[in-house]
Amino acid sequence: MTLRIVAVGAGRVFERLYIPALALVPGLSLVAVADPNPLASARVPAGVLVQASLEKLLAAEPCDGVLVLSPPAFHATHTTLALERMRPVLLEKPSVLSSDEIASWPESWRALVTPARPRRYWREYLQLRRELPSAREFDLVLQTSPAAWGAPTASRPADDLFPHLLDLAAWLSRSPVVGTHGAKSDIEASGDFELADGRTLHWKVAHGDRYDEHVRVGGTLHNLSRPRLSARITRRLHGRPSRDIEGVTRMLRLWERRLRGEPVLGLPGFPVALEELTMREALRSDTSRQASFRSSK
Repeated sequence: MTLRIVAVGAGRVFERLYIPALALVPGLSLVAVADPNPLASARVPAGVLVQASLEKLLAAEPCDGVLVLSPPAFHATHTTLALERMRPVLLEKPSVLSSDEIASWPESWRALVTPARPRRYWREYLQLRRELPSAREFDLVLQTSPAAWGAPTASRPADDLFPHLLDLAAWLSRSPVVGTHGAKSDIEASGDFELADGRTLHWKVAHGDRYDEHVRVGGTLHNLSRPRLSARITRRLHGRPSRDIEGVTRMLRLWERRLRGEPVLGLPGFPVALEELTMREALRSDTSRQASFRSSK
């Protein structure tokens, strides 16, 4: 049985990543999209219903799950609308902007939330995950160009990119992040993660005029900014999608299994979203100040 999926937010992420990825997951069928922008219809595949309001869409269209891809300021509102109807949610980052927005969510709602963290399913990161658990110290850097992505009004890096690195830190090291400290500005943020096993991970996120993504382990640089020529050739020969789409596809396949009630390993749950929120709030300080947080767990 094909599961019926609806989405809220038909922006760049929806158009460039989720539409091509959903086409590769036959068990999920996108049946409706909510977006108040009249131009959104141009990004929606033929035959998919478009409504201006998620509330009206959910009232009129039966579904098995909701993709929350709207701007971050609306994440809490749209997720709450879905959870009030006990519909599972796949929630893009940043999950929500304030702990006040989710303080009243009961445990039964939280169990229905899956944070979207597709980078952990990239082939390069899957390979690094087999190598990094033994590394004593390593660095993670991620810089993107919002304008090149077509999103000149993107959130600050501490909200936009930090969730990726926080998730990758625990995913790659196989050790929970128990603390962070650092500093942030409108264009970048950097600091350290403390891992539960005593190790330290240095991180940096930034918005700039070029894309830079790399992991440094000791003296070895793993550059993810530009895939190796052999990897690009292999991808073309086998007709594989880009790693961004491939990562979202793998994530959606796991989410489909979760929606069907199957046991799933490697797909984050609400605790990941809560940890991200707690640590992002710790970094919300004046640009000249240092912010720090240590988990109580």
